[in-house]
Amino acid sequence: MTASASRKTGPQVRLYSRPGNDLTRRFPLIVETLARLRSRSCIIDGEAIACDDNGVASFDLIRHLPDVNE
Repeated sequence: MTASASRKTGPQVRLYSRPGNDLTRRFPLIVETLARLRSRSCIIDGEAIACDDNGVASFDLIRHLPDVNE
């Protein structure tokens, strides 16, 4: 799990970790989904999780998730 907050301002969406690190490029599916919200602006607090093959949340899976744009 990765604690995060997201901010949508117009068409732009940014995701941030609790310490303020930019996570936008690491979670493109979340960014794309939030960009489709009908709201012009919003702040959403939440957690991103990754599940193993059994559907169990795994901290190690999300911690080692590659940056898809690297």
